[in-house]
Formats: sequence, C-alpha cells, structure tokens
Amino acid sequence: MTKAGEYWTEAAINASKQRIKDELDQRQSVDGPEARQQLILDRLKEYEASEKPDELLDLFVYLVSALVHHSRYPFLTSSRYEKLLDHARTILQSQGIREGRSRVSFLHGELHFIQSQIERQEGRHWTAAWHQFMGYHATRGEPPGGEGFQQLSLGNRAMRLGHTRLARGYLEKAEGLLSGPLLERCRLSLMICLRLLGDHENAMGRLLALKSDANVSEEARRELEWEEGLHQFAATQDLVPLLILTKKGHPCYHTSYLVELSLLAMSTSSRQWLDRVPKLENLRRRKDLDVPRHDLFLSLAKTLQEAYDVERPLNQRLQRVGESLSAAQGLFNVEKELLYWAASARWLLRCRSDDLAALAQAEYESRCLLASDGKTRDIFQVFV
Repeated sequence: MTKAGEYWTEAAINASKQRIKDELDQRQSVDGPEARQQLILDRLKEYEASEKPDELLDLFVYLVSALVHHSRYPFLTSSRYEKLLDHARTILQSQGIREGRSRVSFLHGELHFIQSQIERQEGRHWTAAWHQFMGYHATRGEPPGGEGFQQLSLGNRAMRLGHTRLARGYLEKAEGLLSGPLLERCRLSLMICLRLLGDHENAMGRLLALKSDANVSEEARRELEWEEGLHQFAATQDLVPLLILTKKGHPCYHTSYLVELSLLAMSTSSRQWLDRVPKLENLRRRKDLDVPRHDLFLSLAKTLQEAYDVERPLNQRLQRVGESLSAAQGLFNVEKELLYWAASARWLLRCRSDDLAALAQAEYESRCLLASDGKTRDIFQVFV
C-alpha cells in the first residue's frame, strides 16, 4: 500500500501540472477564459471526494489552477478564495508534506507566491510582501522562475511598502541574474529606488545609460523620459517638460501619465498649473486614449480634482477626500501613494482646513522619510 506522500514525487507533480495545463490551455484557446474557469470548477467538483494520492495530486493542481486563474481573471468571492487556499494546504498536510521539511515543500512556496499576487491585486501590500517572503523561504534553492526573478519580486514587494533601502539590495542582486525584459524592469526599478533614496547622481547615471541602449523597449523609453522630467520637477517645480511629454503625439500621452501630471499640478504651491492639466472626468471622451474602467489611481485623482469645485459643500468634499486617502494604500506604486498624500495636503491647505492639512502633510512627510531612508521629508520638494 502506498504511504502518504510517497506518490508525490517531483516527477509525478510535474507530470500532473503539465497534463492539466495542456487540458486547460486547450479549452481556453477554443472557448476563452470563462470556459477555462468552468472546466476548473467542474474538475474541482469531480475530485472533491478523492482519497487516492494520485487523485489528490490532481485535485491540488486544479485548486492551484483556480487560484492562478483568479489572479488573472478575478471570479472568486473572498470566502471562496480562502476556502480554496485552505483546501490546498489541507491536502498537502494530509500527504505529509510539511513546509520547509519535505522534499516537495516547494508546493507550499507556490501557494504563498500565488497568494502574494492576489493580495497585491487586492491592495493588501503587507500581506502580499509577507507571502512573497514566505514563499521564497519555502522554496529556497529552487524558487519558481529562478533566483533572479524571486530577488526582483522580493525587491518590488519591499519597495511597495516603502522599504526602499531593503528593496535596493534585492534589486541589485537580481540585476546580476536576469536578462531580457525582466532585467530591463529591474534596472528601471533600481533607478527609481536611487532617486527615492536621494542618490540623484547614480539615478541619473543609470537613466542616461538606459537611454543610450538601443535595445531598450518603447515602454521603457517612455518611462525614462518621464523619470527625467520628474528629476527636473523636483529640482525646479516646473511642470512644462512633463506637460510637453503628455501632449497628444508625444511619448507620454497615456492615461497613467496624465493622471500623475494632474496630481503633480495639484501638489505644487502655484495655482498656475491647475488650469493647464486635463479634466480627468473627460478623458474617456478622447478616442485615442485607452482609459481603464476600473483604475484606483484615476479614481482617486478624479476625487481630488472634483474637490476643487467650490459649488459643492466643503464638508462633503472633506469627507470624500478623507475616504480616498484611506483607499490610497491600495495603489500598486508607493510613489503614486506619496504623490496622492502630497496633493491632498496641498488641497487641504488651499481650503484652509489647517488641522487636517497638518495631519495629511505629517503623514506624507513620515512616508517620505521611510521611502528615502531618512534622507528627506519631501520627495517631490513641493512643501519646501
């Protein structure tokens, strides 16, 4: 009789993964993502009463497939998501696969990585970072995607929490291990890290080196142009270079850059820029722009821009801005969260809500101190 865990060799696990992936890929290629989702749910129901090790392995792979699919095409309720995770971990436990001790404990790591991705998408960045680090611990030696990819992921999670010095260390390790698009992404993240840490000389050195690389992608080239404009803005508070970049036909004529430009304008002490940036509520009218339907950054910026409408009751506007500041922690990018705090503090100063402004500015400054490793209270230099 097969003992618990004996069947679950690495070869058997890989065979099950490949067979089930081929099955699901084929269904999706014919009928689309919803058909893949339905097939996964059908298989979960079919295997729910399984007790044999080989069937439990397939069930585990289908559970993981459900979670991966949910990370790409959200379809699970919070309770269902938790139940699938618990079920997958219960199966591992039933097979004697202990985290960090079994020869196939990397399966625990894979669950942590999937959970990290889903938690990140839900805006729970501390939990996302925790599971990324837990996954790396569980798969040490053979992490999915390779060591370089995991170092990059660890760096990105640390960076989102504002632990930029820690992130820099992981990203520098990743840089020597990666190639292709991941290396490009890593170098862009390192360049931003250096700027946030106040090391402008090295940040600009990296920026210029990347700009001179003929193989840099079009997307990366846009980010480099924007990054150079941010350096200029922090030094001069002049938005003209960024205004030019976001004009129709120019490299950064994209929704995300237009939103960031609007928040930069709202964060400055000069009102001259407020009328020179687009009304965000009108972006959807531009047929040449791809405006996402559900984008937290755009939604928050629109809330703040609408708060400048003096025809609305001030208490109502204060309430909405306060709620939006709480929601800003869900943004994927720490710098965008910092910018939203700065722009909100500036609006509160302008409407003479001095105590609330002091509170928001103190929060902005404390987060800047964290992200800059104590170098500055004002990364964007808008309150100097």
